Amino acid sequence: MAKGNAEIPQVRLRDIKANPNRQFSIYSIREDKVARLIESINKTGFWKNVIGRRKGNKVEIAYGHHRIEAARRVYKPEDTIPIVIEDLSDADMLDMMIRENAEEYNCPTAAIDDSVRAARDYLKAHPDHARKVLSSEPSEVKRVRVGAPMIAKRTGFSVGTVQSSLERLGWIERGEVDEKALHQMPSAGAADRFAKAVMKQKLSLDNQKVIAERLVKDGRFGEASIVQTVWEFVPKLKKTDSNSAAFLETQLRKATHQINDVIGTLALVTAGLSQPTILGGGPTADDISQQAKENYYQALHRLSDWVEKARKAFEREPLKPLVEVLAIEKHGK
Repeated sequence: MAKGNAEIPQVRLRDIKANPNRQFSIYSIREDKVARLIESINKTGFWKNVIGRRKGNKVEIAYGHHRIEAARRVYKPEDTIPIVIEDLSDADMLDMMIRENAEEYNCPTAAIDDSVRAARDYLKAHPDHARKVLSSEPSEVKRVRVGAPMIAKRTGFSVGTVQSSLERLGWIERGEVDEKALHQMPSAGAADRFAKAVMKQKLSLDNQKVIAERLVKDGRFGEASIVQTVWEFVPKLKKTDSNSAAFLETQLRKATHQINDVIGTLALVTAGLSQPTILGGGPTADDISQQAKENYYQALHRLSDWVEKARKAFEREPLKPLVEVLAIEKHGK
């Protein structure tokens, strides 16, 4: 990579192109980051720290795509900004993009996937370079198999990180998981949990977006939260198929979570009624209103009745009686 005699010309915004390795459908422009950069540009101007190379009468930047996007929103297309011009090879452009992505705060999953995808595609298109990456491993050199170990050496990520990224890219490229929905998840672990949950239910890409937005709004990304959100959403898609085993199983799983929540609440109430305070005595049943206690007892009786009906339904024929039980409950009989 050429250094030292870098040229710093003024380049028109309309003549600036993105790094050819950058795929915005994988790692899209983050509006929060652009907003911060717009504020910076308005206060201190456009800094001379973006590097690029000449490509015909245009300039391809190696990194700094968010900063350029911010400049486009502050200046006009004919306005110029300083771009450091160096003699960069295709490999240099790839390396600088990967380094920029890796240096992102907390390195978003989208940034990892964009780097892994770019490295994979570059190595497949340049077998000679691929051989150099694993030159110390003759068996790999002969096969030139662009797998996780080779990509890991090229990007600096761990093999495990690359393997997970390749799996996510496969889901996206096969159309099984929506890319934008997947990358709304705040971590690689959350992204993997989300993908597996929506693929298990074979949800459409549009429905995946709805679920992702719900998770982001609630700020819940644990496995239980993701699975529960999917379970709650699935019945809406299967209203005409309420007699199916899959629908009933989804309802039972949802009921199981709700029952566990009720048990947890009852445990807290029980503990609260028996826990002494620093003054020697805690609240008792006499401190609870009569109306609250009556409502509680009525709900317990109804729950007890339905537990018995559901138990008998499973002891007989598992499917049909349970359908009838749910139908009766639905109509309030």
